[in-house]
Amino acid sequence: MRRPLFFPLIALTAGILVGDRFPVSWIISAAAALGVLLFLLLCVRTKRHAAAFAFILCLMFIIGLFGICRHQSLIQDSRHILHLAGSGKLTIEGTVIESEQTSAQNNVLRVRCLRVLTGRASPAVTGDIRLAVPASQDLRYGDFIRFSTAVKKISGFHNPGGFQYERYFNRQGIFVSGYVNSDKDVVLIRHHTGNRFRQVLSDYRRHFKHLIYENAPSPEREILEAMTIGNQKAIPQHIRDNFSKTGTSHILSISGLHVGIVASTGFLLMILLLKSSEYLMLRFNIMKIAAAAALVPVMIYAFLAGMGTPVARSAIMALAFLLAMMAGRARDLYNILFGAALIILAVAPEALFEISFQLSFSAVLALIHIVPRFSKPDWSF
Repeated sequence: MRRPLFFPLIALTAGILVGDRFPVSWIISAAAALGVLLFLLLCVRTKRHAAAFAFILCLMFIIGLFGICRHQSLIQDSRHILHLAGSGKLTIEGTVIESEQTSAQNNVLRVRCLRVLTGRASPAVTGDIRLAVPASQDLRYGDFIRFSTAVKKISGFHNPGGFQYERYFNRQGIFVSGYVNSDKDVVLIRHHTGNRFRQVLSDYRRHFKHLIYENAPSPEREILEAMTIGNQKAIPQHIRDNFSKTGTSHILSISGLHVGIVASTGFLLMILLLKSSEYLMLRFNIMKIAAAAALVPVMIYAFLAGMGTPVARSAIMALAFLLAMMAGRARDLYNILFGAALIILAVAPEALFEISFQLSFSAVLALIHIVPRFSKPDWSF
């Protein structure tokens, strides 16, 4: 089979779409996955390859089904923060897992709630809350905070054909929101309570931002910030308008262009370095060594940029292309694109409904399909 990843991708996508429309409990999904896995192992043992492939597709369907329904299963817990919506102003403790500047006045945090503080007890709670705080609150990933807010269930305007605000956040596991309008309602208890790797990455991104702001004037620093760590919110509006008028606004959004520049630069620099030694050229395959060396800057840049959907897609495709060069195998761009989509949707199935995912993959698929046709010497239509 020339492109074996296409059919698993279709099965995974179908599972996500079905699960989004008809939620299924995790118990049913787990039981179905276990049954399919047993039949798959049996087919592999008896060398029934066609049946094994069919069960692989079934397993991918169930993975997509469970992945998109997992958040719906979590809210069934009586301790979920959703059940406290409408209870008035509450004092809650939790850990910041995401921080984003949405305007000059406010930052939006995603806080993983741990407990509610009451007069007599501190009952444990689960779930995440989308919390708007003043921009003066310099909070980051891993900060353990205490805040007071009225917990409200996220709801949309329910306009026919309009953006489904509620569903958008529910797919990400966010069912409630809160708003803090005073600094005294947010207290930082301690730093560094999150995942160690994400903590280091968050601190490095923060340090890199400060480095840019200390050494570059405005608006150059805001543009550099957008092209390196992926934050476009700080770019002045008139600068955004100028990029839009010239048709170059895509430069501000990290995508395949930026990842490609990083990969090709790393590859070419290593080639030039290796070519300076006759011994290395005669002793080793410098193309494969250069491809292996280019993996490092691509991964560093992808993590520095925040691993959004366009960045993840571009980074996975670049890594797959470089690994194919190292292995000396034929490189099929379609299969690399399908593999990138498969990995992203398996990890974050809600990405299927993001416009960045849809436009990113459809644009690359169109380029892969159309460009070779115009590259042929025979212009026959």
